[in-house]
Amino acid sequence: MLLKNNTGGYSRVGFTVVQDPKDPTAFIYSSPDDTNIIGIVTKSVPKYSKCEIANSGTAKVFVFERTVKSSIIRAAKSGDNISRGTCKTKANTDASYFKVGTALETGKGLINCALNLSYNGSSGAIANGTYTVGLGNVTDGTITIENGIITAIQEAT
Repeated sequence: MLLKNNTGGYSRVGFTVVQDPKDPTAFIYSSPDDTNIIGIVTKSVPKYSKCEIANSGTAKVFVFERTVKSSIIRAAKSGDNISRGTCKTKANTDASYFKVGTALETGKGLINCALNLSYNGSSGAIANGTYTVGLGNVTDGTITIENGIITAIQEAT
């Protein structure tokens, strides 16, 4: 999906993002414990420029610490002490977390991952339903949320 960069500077490749609550055609970096992550930044673009956000397939994801191939990669949680939009390897003690995907290689920093964006935990504060979002070049795309998980995405036509 193509969205406007509202991060305040150049977008950072591999960072997790959410829809900007002030502008449905734009994205901002996700905060710890967000359950509404819509994808991963695929290229560095200036503030207010359009940027492709990956939400399926494979993408480079910024993993803060070393990970090993086939590990589950999750978004930041409270207490991680890592930057907004960055990820970590899921620990055995993580009861609820936002799954970003599976590492396709060993390393840290930008790691190729098979994306599987899904929240694993309680449904949180997001009500079930279909929401209009800025997908594509106009703002009439939709996402459907069930139990805190995006279950369908319809790009604008």
